[in-house]
Amino acid sequence: MLFSQTIIKGTITDNDTKRPISEVVVTLNANERTVLSDSLGIFKIVTASKQFNLIFKKLGYAETRLTLEKSDSPDLNIVLSKKAFELAEVEISSEKRSAVIQNKRFFVEDYFILPGQAYLLVTHYMGQNGFNLMLGNAENKIKYSHKITGEENGELFLDCLGNIHLLSQTFARQVYLNSDSTFTFLPAVSRGMFDSTIAPCTTKIDKNYFFTSLNPSYTFEREGVKVKVNSNAAIVYKIEKQTRMDIKKLTYDKRTVVMFNDELNYQEQRKKTPGVRYSPTDILFPYQAIYIKIYTPVFNVRDTLVIFDIYEKQIHFFTKDGKPDHIINLGEDYATFHGLKFVFDRVTSQVYVLFKFNSGQYLRKVDLATGKLFPAIKLYNEFADKIQVYNSDIYYILKDHIDYDGTSYLYKQRF
Repeated sequence: MLFSQTIIKGTITDNDTKRPISEVVVTLNANERTVLSDSLGIFKIVTASKQFNLIFKKLGYAETRLTLEKSDSPDLNIVLSKKAFELAEVEISSEKRSAVIQNKRFFVEDYFILPGQAYLLVTHYMGQNGFNLMLGNAENKIKYSHKITGEENGELFLDCLGNIHLLSQTFARQVYLNSDSTFTFLPAVSRGMFDSTIAPCTTKIDKNYFFTSLNPSYTFEREGVKVKVNSNAAIVYKIEKQTRMDIKKLTYDKRTVVMFNDELNYQEQRKKTPGVRYSPTDILFPYQAIYIKIYTPVFNVRDTLVIFDIYEKQIHFFTKDGKPDHIINLGEDYATFHGLKFVFDRVTSQVYVLFKFNSGQYLRKVDLATGKLFPAIKLYNEFADKIQVYNSDIYYILKDHIDYDGTSYLYKQRF
């Protein structure tokens, strides 16, 4: 009954800065209830329990536990302290970083690594209308270049057949390498057609094509604020004899759904309080901080289909025909990693977790036999962009802040 419930609420702040901490995971009584702190560091839990064991967790902070006796309305002030870095950090010296393509005449916007230390580069010159596709080599030389005018936002895409495509906002062109010094394009198709036909194919194993699709997102208006709701599910499937066969469905875990509903209920209760209204940031909070876009890392590792379900904290393995093989548990809660991405080495078939921590970026290799992570490798610069791992070397685009010329170069960093 309502009168037997207790409201536990409080504010979470940083011990050093005294500022509120958002997105702290607050767990009550061993997963009975879980919520996130909002942009002001405020959390609220409604429970009928008589004893309260609270756990406060956030990546980069020491875990804090608190036990309370039953109270009508405990109002807490929780202070979290940053913990020592526990990721076996490996510092990378400047001697281990080298420029692959460093040319002050143009910006490097995207790249694709080819065998034999050659590179396809999407570039543009200052004031240029459009962009260029260039073919470079390890000697920092451009061997061939083609200009695309009247189009913007050039990027490179590797499809499930191993073909390279040059994409823009409006068109997609498959790149055909004539030799190690020239390339041509197949006829261009519209970007819409490409995104609906070729892009969804995630990988091909033997004669089997595997696809990934997200439930459509939608937008609605709440209290004058337009809110975009991310997709709440994704499906990995294959097409066999013109029939779709679902392989794996990924959805938000039950804890996330409970957190989302609790936040919405909290907002509804606040609306009933005279003179109290949520700000636009507070209204957006559950949709942006809790219901993040479903992430579907899918890889072909030596003819085995590997799907990471970070919501259920598992790695699922399937045969090349899409039949379930085995499941292992993740060694850590990847959902707590800030800016989480997965990076796949096309040469070694190793999978890496890329994430941000304390103004730095780190890579950790995944042990696919155990689900555990190897020690962290720190990237040379926190502003590194479009990070790839190829044959155990790390590549990324970085603006050269030393020269202050605004140009961006392609760099390589060794483990």
